[in-house]
Amino acid sequence: SEDKKMQMLAIEALAMIASPTSLPALKAQLKEDNPMIPFASAALIEIDSPEAIEILKEGSLSSSIDVRRACINALGEKRDKATIPHFITLLSEANAEDINLVYNALRKVTGESYRSRNEWLLWYQNSNNSN
Repeated sequence: SEDKKMQMLAIEALAMIASPTSLPALKAQLKEDNPMIPFASAALIEIDSPEAIEILKEGSLSSSIDVRRACINALGEKRDKATIPHFITLLSEANAEDINLVYNALRKVTGESYRSRNEWLLWYQNSNNSN
């Protein structure tokens, strides 16, 4: 519909502006049954602020599967090493449907290519012990 096109254009404009002042408007789009979820989560990647990362982290814990998956994917695309501990926490909480998204996000962020929860947990433990 025309309204959805306008919403999408507005979200894309917010992404292009990449201002932290856009965060509340983008966060408001991360709600269940909203077709704008993928666009809002992608726009959050463009905003270089800790608050944008926090919004995506919150979304990755959402009870809405669409919000959760879009935010996990967006955090992976952000490729911010500071999100690794969050992904490690998600490994222990993720359900079977989400676990592969978490693995993919970890692969993007770390450059490693582990394929199981235990491999990732061991990698994380070893990488923290070597620091």
